[in-house]
Amino acid sequence: MSIAPEAFAWLRRQAYERWGRVPKAERRADDIAAWGEAELRGWRERRADGDELSDAQLWTTASGVARFMVEKCGQRRKRPPATSSFESRALDRHATRVVAEMMGEDAGKTVPARQIADTLGISRSTAARALKAVRGTPKREAVAATLSPTAQKLRGLVESVLSGDGERVVRVADLAERMWPKAGEAVKPGTTRAQRKRLLDALASLAPLSIHAVADGDHVALIRGRQWTEKAAAARIAAAVADPHRAVAAVPVPIVGGPFWTSLEVRCLVAVLWASSGSSLYGHRFWEFISLQTPLRDTRPVTRAYQRAVHDAEGGAARFPDFVRRILSERLPRPWRFEPEARRALVAAAEAMEWIYEDGSYCRPAADTIERVCREFSGLREPAMPERRARIKAFKEIVDVRDSRGDWLDWSGALALCERLAREEQAATWSATTWVEHGTPF
Repeated sequence: MSIAPEAFAWLRRQAYERWGRVPKAERRADDIAAWGEAELRGWRERRADGDELSDAQLWTTASGVARFMVEKCGQRRKRPPATSSFESRALDRHATRVVAEMMGEDAGKTVPARQIADTLGISRSTAARALKAVRGTPKREAVAATLSPTAQKLRGLVESVLSGDGERVVRVADLAERMWPKAGEAVKPGTTRAQRKRLLDALASLAPLSIHAVADGDHVALIRGRQWTEKAAAARIAAAVADPHRAVAAVPVPIVGGPFWTSLEVRCLVAVLWASSGSSLYGHRFWEFISLQTPLRDTRPVTRAYQRAVHDAEGGAARFPDFVRRILSERLPRPWRFEPEARRALVAAAEAMEWIYEDGSYCRPAADTIERVCREFSGLREPAMPERRARIKAFKEIVDVRDSRGDWLDWSGALALCERLAREEQAATWSATTWVEHGTPF
């Protein structure tokens, strides 16, 4: 099969980024074709099957894209400037909460959004969004309380997956494994079918919470808010089957352990060990990684950038620093507008992941990596509470040991040790209380 259609699709995307904002009257087919031929030659050299695209096909493809850009593609509109900033939105939420309290909402009185909007001089929709963040969703939680225990547990898993745009495709087996940890290859086929039926029934019961699902084969398409159309769900599942590494979302692994291993600072340090391996920090792990690195009020922009890097066709977790440099470059179009706060956190996370992954790739001692992290992460450098300081010191002592061969533990050995101790703490066969409270060794 020829790769010419794939070359045309790739070059058309590049041409849209390069020439899309140029006025249509100023575009010249010869200039675009020459530029496209040079771009395609580089693309052909980077591919293992590039010899399948001949010089004649290359020029025909570049000319076709040039005609498309000149005759059919309109001018790309410039994104309008932002009407608000993160700081102004946070100020509106704080002012709304204060005004609602002054108007007696804490005493049981319900203050309408219109009254708060008139008092603060903001729009009613802004006041309504701020009130929703303050009050929560009591009606939604009342509906959730009527669900079965299985559906309530499944709701937590689904909401942890549905971040960003609210559309994801996951494997049914992954959901079943998180719901019933013994699910998998060791389970009898009849039990697997029964668990699948229970899982799909529980997903159907989440419809009153505006969570909808369409299952097809080994995958299920999840969406929040509007319902799936038959065509859209089939397209998402087909894309997941064709490219599972990029289109199938990972279901977060539940946190295992007792008070020590579920504390925020210890989970952050464990996430550092995962980053040393170069594996993707799916779900809560990336949030734990950045939670104590840079103070950040909203982690969603940084999380979206990380997920985009991980799901990139040529990327992965190890390519996250390169991805950050590319999207923050002033010479290239950026897919998002970053607030200064999110930009600083994004750069800090990329720089930290770069040297952490380098430590892991050279199998350096995990204790050295943790020691450097504790010096550079602001939330670990000077923790305010003495309990946090004791837990950080205890974690350093745990990973600062040698293995049976006399070598210092690297990231893999330290991670296996942490997972084993977390299971033992959950089973009440190991405890960090003596060290955290009295400073005695384990």
